[in-house]
Amino acid sequence: MTATPIAVTQVSRAGTAKVAGTAGDAVNGNSVYNDGKVWLEVVNTSGSTPHTCTIAVAQAGPDGNTVSGHVINLAASADFITDVWPVSVYGSQLQITVDNAAVTISPYRHS
Repeated sequence: MTATPIAVTQVSRAGTAKVAGTAGDAVNGNSVYNDGKVWLEVVNTSGSTPHTCTIAVAQAGPDGNTVSGHVINLAASADFITDVWPVSVYGSQLQITVDNAAVTISPYRHS
């Protein structure tokens, strides 16, 4: 299973057009380049069903234990913007899983 990559949109002070979200890959997951300056817009395009989006933690917890990822619970028609994802915690490639392709992902990066 190879995660489907999603390109990051660079934001400028002059203004940047909002991009259409990419449907999350509910089978293989998605990956997004991360340098610690990337944030996500995550949208549930379903008007009636809640969905989830999970960003995996790249580091192990105490004693090498697995740490669960950061879960974003999306109500029907919800539209969220996240903060940035520290590389030391989430890695240089964000590993994103969604429970349904109705969840769209738009990664942005600031300078």
